[in-house]
Amino acid sequence: MTKERFIEIYDQANQPVRLYKSGDYARYIPSGDIEYLGRADDQVKLRGFRIELGEIEAAILDHPDIDATVVVMDKGSSGEKELAAYFCTSIVPTPEWIAQLRQALFARLPEFMVPVYFTPIDEIPLNISGKLDRRRLPAISRQQVGAHGYQPPRTRVELALIEAYQEVLGIKQVGITDNFFQIGGHSLLALRLATIIESKLGKPVEIVDIFRYSTPRELAETFTRDALNLDKETLLTISETGSDEAIFLVHPVFGLAYPYLALSNCMQSERIYGLNNPAFGHEQGRFASIEQQAENYVSEIQKVQPQGPYRLGGWSYGGIVAYEMAQILRAQGQEVERLVLIDSFFASSQNWQQPDNLALQSFMFKEGVDPKSAFGKAFSVELRHTPALLMNYQPSAYEGRVDYLQASRKRDHDNPLIFDNLSNDWQRLVKGEFYLYHIDATHDDLFKEDKIEQTANVLRQIFSRQDVFSETDTLMSEIE
Repeated sequence: MTKERFIEIYDQANQPVRLYKSGDYARYIPSGDIEYLGRADDQVKLRGFRIELGEIEAAILDHPDIDATVVVMDKGSSGEKELAAYFCTSIVPTPEWIAQLRQALFARLPEFMVPVYFTPIDEIPLNISGKLDRRRLPAISRQQVGAHGYQPPRTRVELALIEAYQEVLGIKQVGITDNFFQIGGHSLLALRLATIIESKLGKPVEIVDIFRYSTPRELAETFTRDALNLDKETLLTISETGSDEAIFLVHPVFGLAYPYLALSNCMQSERIYGLNNPAFGHEQGRFASIEQQAENYVSEIQKVQPQGPYRLGGWSYGGIVAYEMAQILRAQGQEVERLVLIDSFFASSQNWQQPDNLALQSFMFKEGVDPKSAFGKAFSVELRHTPALLMNYQPSAYEGRVDYLQASRKRDHDNPLIFDNLSNDWQRLVKGEFYLYHIDATHDDLFKEDKIEQTANVLRQIFSRQDVFSETDTLMSEIE
């Protein structure tokens, strides 16, 4: 007891001084006074480390906007012990602000001492003795606090990694830029993550790579080109609930249907599939024409839905392929109930040249794609080959109904692969009903986070057969 409580230190004159270790936490403040921070009795053990919760609380209190805090140990949704912080502040703590707070703590504390969750409260609940009353603490807020806005997966590999992260961490949403160790992961969970990744992708991942490349986007880059071949699966499941008649959405020009994953949260009552290019990223085995591509995709969708009525659509280039698919299905005697073209165009009527490599690389950089990465190289293959199919495609007249979603805003930067305001070309081709909708977005932003709800709202009404028109006898309707 004596050795444990009475400790010896040396003063500035190098003379021994005996101090009593009271078990209280305090700190000197600029005025020279000592600020009492609370008791240190709540020492906990986490993943083999003994942690003084008061030390974490002291670090949090150093933030100028924090008025009071308490850190507790909790058993998280993954079944693992986790640190959680409650705090009082006079500001509105947004997820971005909490992410900045966590980053500041990472600069001061070891990774295992930084709380996973932060919950704002009005005041710290105390009992009549002035001590923390844990029973009165509210439920922990398990809100995702990644430092970046949510970014959905772009490839099958990234999707599998995100699913593995979610399974290991027990959280519902992980983006490709979320750091495993900043959203609840740690060294022991990394071992479990490696096992699950191998079971999902059929390829082992080195534990050291999980520490070195901690986001799904970075980790995906460590996989070989063979891993990217998983994208050769033509049908991508967006949502499995809903009616017997599915919605089939064809990929845009870069060959993958990942942008439609953003619809999974907005159209949960629908069964939705995306169509990937099975030759994604490969120079060989490519489609010779849009007609051939459409025939292949029709055979794929009929594997899951042999008979109509069919509901088809596609964004940009995907709308062209969907248009030709509808022609094929109607020629088979099948019913095409809905054909939705999302800011699509056909280039044969335009004075348009194949973009050069410099323009394509510039476009990829603006879209956040590194041309030198494995994904970027596959992406560039698509951008070199697919536009040529557009130049040789001559669409024929269509006798059915077409719904056209048009981006009403001019694009913010030059996209060498698109044109604006070409809906009149479709009106001349469509002999059946033609409905036009305006979406307050640029072409590039239609499926991005801040516009997806608006796009999904129009799609939901069209595909659910709701009357979205104020005048049903008109052939044009604008939703702005």
